[in-house]
Amino acid sequence: MKLRNVNKTICALCTPPGKSSVAVIRVSGNNALDICQKMFTKKLKEPRYFYFGKILEDQFLVDEALCVYFKAPNSFTGEDVVEFHVHGGLEVVKKTIELLTKEGATYADPGEFSYRAFINNKIDLVKAESISNIINSDSETAFKNSLLNFSGETKKKYNDIRDLAISILANIESRVDFPEDEVPDINKKEIIYQFKKIIDSLTFFVSSYKKGALIMSGVKVLILGQPNVGKSSLMNRLVLQDKSIVSDLPGTTRDIVESNIKINGVKFNFLDVAGIRDSKDPIEAIGVKKAIEKIDYSDIVLQVIDNDSFVNLGKSELMNLKIPRGKMILVFNKIDKLTKSQILDFDRKISETFKDIKLVQISVKENLNIDLLENALLERVREFDDNDSEVLMTSSRQYMLSKSAIKNFIEAKSLFEQGFHLEIVVEEIRAGIDHIGEITGEVSNEDIYDALFSTFCIGK
Repeated sequence: MKLRNVNKTICALCTPPGKSSVAVIRVSGNNALDICQKMFTKKLKEPRYFYFGKILEDQFLVDEALCVYFKAPNSFTGEDVVEFHVHGGLEVVKKTIELLTKEGATYADPGEFSYRAFINNKIDLVKAESISNIINSDSETAFKNSLLNFSGETKKKYNDIRDLAISILANIESRVDFPEDEVPDINKKEIIYQFKKIIDSLTFFVSSYKKGALIMSGVKVLILGQPNVGKSSLMNRLVLQDKSIVSDLPGTTRDIVESNIKINGVKFNFLDVAGIRDSKDPIEAIGVKKAIEKIDYSDIVLQVIDNDSFVNLGKSELMNLKIPRGKMILVFNKIDKLTKSQILDFDRKISETFKDIKLVQISVKENLNIDLLENALLERVREFDDNDSEVLMTSSRQYMLSKSAIKNFIEAKSLFEQGFHLEIVVEEIRAGIDHIGEITGEVSNEDIYDALFSTFCIGK
């Protein structure tokens, strides 16, 4: 999708499609007021004032509606904008948009309203991405982080870095453009310190990307273990639904069962898979293979065992799965079947077998310590990075451009320290500044704009 000529007046439904009490249809462009006035009975005299009137087509009633006019540049897009608040019937919306296009408007592409807001300096690219994230947030944590981005926290970080880089650039360029006897001696220690400050700031922000991406997409949690240790029962208990089939027969789960739930505002995507064992059943064997493959694609692995499976654990393939320690939480199920002395004996044995692994003892059947397991999951999310910044990086585009900028500034610092010609150092600094400019949209890149705004919903 290539974003079209911005001189055209565009229209679209900007509330979710389907039956509703009210639907909002947005029109934006130089001719928005003229087009809408032709079909609305009340004169839109005052901007930001709701008028109640009728939408007519050739004197036939389409709907009774509210209409509000936003005069440029005081609108979301920076252009003249008119919004119709009509009844939310499918035919009413369809007929109103058909009438708008008949009068000269063009149906908007996905993200076209936000794109116009960007080119008219109403929002920057970081804010545009945060708008998309706010709309798509399906957990409290993701929503709060998106709001921080929307409020300008991220842009401020990048602007501070860019300002410092421009200061270094001006300092060094003065030595390139003017004779040495006309400018003061360069303070090498101060410039090296400023380079380091830029690199550290970018690196610190980039380090939050893993956690930020997990918060936006959800943490993938694989529930792994031998047959009949209670994996499916645990899945059902965690998501509070009967998603997985529970049976005393081993090998019940063969395909991957997925479900998600929010714990303290963090979205977790749980995957229940086939029990890990050697099987002559070809279908079950495929399920086991899929289960093992999911280890690499999961953020956390809940390795579920019970007393019976632990006794035979040394002979099990479970010990050879090579689950990274940072991913694993060991879940000992069915503690309701054991005495206190048996549990203590288990603790001793487990500490010898699985050193430095988080252990949570539970009983799914009796609903014991499920809250402790949920807390362990939240704690593991907090451990994904040591960045305690309030705002997290969630955009892969920002991540890649930031990494490129870090590379440029590291190279510039190295060249400067080694005494290379200052013109070469300047080129690396400029490249780093340009990468930061691409993040906020201060450096033009039509391909980036097209890729970013085309992911938005129609009407935004």
